Amino acid sequence: MRKISSNRISGLRGRRVSGNGLDPYMDAHKKEGVSVCTTCRAVHERGKWRWTDAPKDSQPMVCPACRRVEDHCPAHLLRIDGVPQEQQHELVAMIHHAADEEARLHPIERLMWLREDKERIEVALTGAHIARRLRAAIARSWRGSFASKLGVEHTELRWKPESKRGGKHAEPTDS
Repeated sequence: MRKISSNRISGLRGRRVSGNGLDPYMDAHKKEGVSVCTTCRAVHERGKWRWTDAPKDSQPMVCPACRRVEDHCPAHLLRIDGVPQEQQHELVAMIHHAADEEARLHPIERLMWLREDKERIEVALTGAHIARRLRAAIARSWRGSFASKLGVEHTELRWKPESKRGGKHAEPTDS
């Protein structure tokens, strides 16, 4: 097991988003009682955000995801490079489907925007959990076709055309 030096630990401490180590967008929902987002109508109760009907006595507020969308400040960027044109449409459709499913289950984990061109697909997300789930969905669907580089605020996936692992979308090999 690799030992982490004290310099490495102090370097990690410097990466915190705010003084208390928490995401400043998440601090807003620490209210007592039930709150409802005035933008998306998600309900916060007992520490959880849910898609449910809000009680009449709920407090109005804006949820962390809607605040991020309004500020154009994603929690995580997923960058996908080198995807062949014939695979891009299917990959983008799969990302939208997985993001919709995640948002249906977890109101503050949403897709903010998806930009694509010939060289890159960039996906902005309101949380790190949805980024992890999208990366896992891509890895399952395109086994061995991507090399990944994980970061705190962004994840990079690079298409490996020489992949020979035999995944669903991998190129056939000559035997």
